[in-house]
Amino acid sequence: MAALTEDELQRKRSQLWMHFSIINSDKAMCDICEGVLSYKRHTTSNLKKHLTTKHPSVVIEGTTCKRQKGTTQATVTNTNTSSSTEIAGPTRNSSEMFAGLFSNHAVADNVINRYASAKVKGTSESSTSQKVVPTTISLAPLTSSIARPFKKLSVVHQKRLNTLLIKMISKDLQTFSIVNDRGFRELMSALNPSYQLPSRTMLTKQLLPQIYESAVEEVKIHLSKAEFVTLTMDGWTPNATEGYIAVTAHYISETWEMCSFLLECIRYDDEQTSESLAMELMRIVTDWGITNKLCAIVTDSTANIFAAVRLTGWMHLPCFAHSINLIVQSGINTIKAIHDKVKTIVDHFHRSTIATNTLRAIQIEVQQDAIPLKLKNDVAMNWISTYYMFQRICDVQGSVEAALGWLHNPVEILTAEEWVILRELCKIFQQFEQIMVIMSQEKYMTLSKVIVMTRGLMNGLSRLRSTLTREVSLNLLEEMITLLAERFQQIQYHPVFSRATFLDPRFKKYGFIDHKAVDKVKECVTSDMSKFVDEVLVCEGIDKQHGSVITTSIAELQQYSEETNIDRKGNPLAWWKSRALVYPRLARVAKKNLGVVATAVPSERVFSKAEQLISERRNRIKPSNVQQLIFLNANQSVFQ
Repeated sequence: MAALTEDELQRKRSQLWMHFSIINSDKAMCDICEGVLSYKRHTTSNLKKHLTTKHPSVVIEGTTCKRQKGTTQATVTNTNTSSSTEIAGPTRNSSEMFAGLFSNHAVADNVINRYASAKVKGTSESSTSQKVVPTTISLAPLTSSIARPFKKLSVVHQKRLNTLLIKMISKDLQTFSIVNDRGFRELMSALNPSYQLPSRTMLTKQLLPQIYESAVEEVKIHLSKAEFVTLTMDGWTPNATEGYIAVTAHYISETWEMCSFLLECIRYDDEQTSESLAMELMRIVTDWGITNKLCAIVTDSTANIFAAVRLTGWMHLPCFAHSINLIVQSGINTIKAIHDKVKTIVDHFHRSTIATNTLRAIQIEVQQDAIPLKLKNDVAMNWISTYYMFQRICDVQGSVEAALGWLHNPVEILTAEEWVILRELCKIFQQFEQIMVIMSQEKYMTLSKVIVMTRGLMNGLSRLRSTLTREVSLNLLEEMITLLAERFQQIQYHPVFSRATFLDPRFKKYGFIDHKAVDKVKECVTSDMSKFVDEVLVCEGIDKQHGSVITTSIAELQQYSEETNIDRKGNPLAWWKSRALVYPRLARVAKKNLGVVATAVPSERVFSKAEQLISERRNRIKPSNVQQLIFLNANQSVFQ
């Protein structure tokens, strides 16, 4: 069902559409009783008949309402000699009459006052008017928008509003106690007094579990259509006594689109062993029906998670983002002195209002057309935030020095030599930051880019050698190049990374620098194609065709290799969607390998929301409710 857009309302000029919602091209639902009616494209007579017979109290703007039970018509007739006012309707007290139309007597009294004003105006004008001007006073503006009478909600409508309430709470991570807040209750009453707000207990013990189970079934339906699935796992410890692990599934859909769903956010404690985590992981895979579809599991380097995956026997891949993070974090430890000095300066400006205002005033004075910039602080174990802290203080170096001088140097300022070093450090960190931004895009096939991008990172760092002049920055550069080589120098021979790179139509053989790696990956892909076809042949009881299958697979692979690469900014999944019939065997191998993600960042994003949920205001929330809310929050696409 779709609500009318502004453009549709302009095309559909009849005021009847203020009371109906379009379901499809020939069906509409009444917003008052939720009845479904048929209508033709160029006529609304059936809808008008429904309002006239089922909801006679509704007055439609732009039409003349005849006297009906529960309706009111007011006519003011002006002549040059007399005036008369007629209010036609049931003979009863005016307040009672209007209260029947509106939700409260205050609104009814307002309407009566409007009628009285119209009567006085008509009388005063009658002495000067020379013509008879019949005037119909319509209630449509009020009845249509402000004071439409509210019927008792149907069970279906009440259920729909309850679902929307849970959706709001999970999407915005509101507290369940919002239903007890006076302001929220007043708002709901004003919007629809007939809606009975559920209690907090009903939300947590009945509605949330029901909607959660419904969403789980929807996700299972989506996963049942997936042919190959990759899991990412990431751990988070909000406090010393509890922790959570997010398990997210990723796959390429039938329409060649990258999809991901959070499966579970499981709770664990420090006493939980890797063996128990492995059993929990196997339970999740079984419960979600992906045992025979699982290709790989991507995790960070947390010891117990790493060991748990190894115990399951499934393919394990280290998170690329975490690997890069470890390299840069190790390098930051070698520049602790200058890091601490910069952080002391930034902390001072963050703590002191006087210092902050002084810095702002100086920036405005120096660059009147520019927006004043605030200093950024870093977060422990987050090197990107450290890079942003370094870069920002370099951007406002002159203003920072002037502000500290004006304040009589409350903290030690950087020397001229240290400013040079800091700028050179930013050049190094920028190389890694560009990689991380690209690799953190959840919807893109990040695995196929790893070989290409690590080689580009190595080349970029090597080119920096000639631009650096200080020993501190040069030592950091060499340290990072060494660590990067240790982790990724042999990655072009890795069976999973090499397959993904070769099957990405942007790279193919050009993603490798060693022709031996290209020959090896071709052999692996050809073998994969044969295995997929062998499964079909064995099921059909045909084994003698194996030789011809290999020949056909080699020919298909050769044709793919010779086809022109697509642009680096092109969409590889869209390309494979258009070529799936041309390369039927190879397309299946591509879908399996290109669906493997390289980072656990999608899971990590879950915990940025979980941290918001598990706060002081929510410290009484049960772990089961936390898991259900995070699941609904992460899977909004299937939450109806």
